[in-house]
Amino acid sequence: MGARGHSHPWYVNGKLWKLDVRRLTGLKKDDPKILSITGSVDCLYNHDTVEGGKTAVICESALCAISGEQEAGDLAAFVATADLARTSLHGSSILSKLHLPLSPLT
Repeated sequence: MGARGHSHPWYVNGKLWKLDVRRLTGLKKDDPKILSITGSVDCLYNHDTVEGGKTAVICESALCAISGEQEAGDLAAFVATADLARTSLHGSSILSKLHLPLSPLT
């Protein structure tokens, strides 16, 4: 049997853009824990939950966004950037398409 893990589907406008698999077993020393399935396209995790007038919380990982959504999904939209945080060109272009005022938490 192959490595075990759980999947994180990423949707934009109801269409699957990316599928990540977080591997839980079968890892060697420098193996990445999260792999994107071939053909996946970088986007914001939970993109479709962002609505005008609703607070958006930008998280580092899909798992953090899932946790936030479970605890406070009625108060805010929780999105994740994952690899986009490391690539400012792509991240800023996607974030700019949200047309939301961004402000730091104080």
